[in-house]
Amino acid sequence: MRTNNMNDLTIEGPVFYGEEDENIFFQCIYNLSGFKEVVGAGTALTISFHSCNAEKVKEQIEVLCRRWDTKICT
Repeated sequence: MRTNNMNDLTIEGPVFYGEEDENIFFQCIYNLSGFKEVVGAGTALTISFHSCNAEKVKEQIEVLCRRWDTKICT
């Protein structure tokens, strides 16, 4: 997981198995504490936060990455 700054995290975009799968993934992202926006560039997603508990959000993102078999950007 690459950290662009204190409030941005970048992950490799997941592969979705249908529209509902994609909707569930993004709903999980939108529900993260302090969520501001998610921006896709190529195969990467940068998730930005207004303010957040960095450790808690990092843990939540790691769970989503495992669930959707998403690779972590390094």
